[in-house]
Parts: sequence; C-alpha cells; structure tokens
Amino acid sequence: MTPREIHSLMRRLCPFGVSKADGYRHLVRNDALDRDLVDSLLSDYIATDGVFVYANAKKSSYVPKAAAFQLIQEHRNGDDRMAVQVVASDFSARVAIHPIGVGVGEHKILRRQ
Repeated sequence: MTPREIHSLMRRLCPFGVSKADGYRHLVRNDALDRDLVDSLLSDYIATDGVFVYANAKKSSYVPKAAAFQLIQEHRNGDDRMAVQVVASDFSARVAIHPIGVGVGEHKILRRQ
C-alpha cells in the first residue's frame, strides 16, 4: 500500500485526533523513547498483527506491529512536530505518540448496522 493510499484511508476513517480520555503515558526513559513502554502501549490497544504507522501524507507505512517502534523512532527524529499515529489494520484502535515522548490510545466504538 502506498503512502498516498494510507493517507486517504486515514482521512476517511480517522478524521479526528485520538481521544485523551484514557490519559497520557510517559514513554521516555533515560532521555530516549523506550521500546518496552511503547510496545506495552501498543499491545494495550492494538490486537492486530499489522499496523499503519502514519506521520503525514508522505511518511506512512503498513508494517508488522513488531516493526512499528523503528518507524516511530525515525519519524520522531525528523523535523515533524505532529504526533505519529499507529492504527490497527482493521481500524479498531489507534495510538498517538507525541514528539515530547508521551502517548495515548483509544478503541474505536464500532456502529452496528
């Protein structure tokens, strides 16, 4: 899937920011983003094996959940001042990791049809 296709999906299915209702978690230890803390946050919200890692229209990928941390690191180390979103492949949940080293997640409430 191309970054443009991922961007279109994100705009259509995730038009708003992540709710802060569950509260932020600190993800930094020893002045660096901690893999264990990030993996714990992702595991608490995202049950799928594949995830979309989305920083912006040009920096987005579909990867296995285990590879998400590396992409989050790359996007955080760039000039981006926006949160990196990690979204379950079925769009049932998402996590936002902000440049200051905090993250928050939410489960999407699916409507019955």
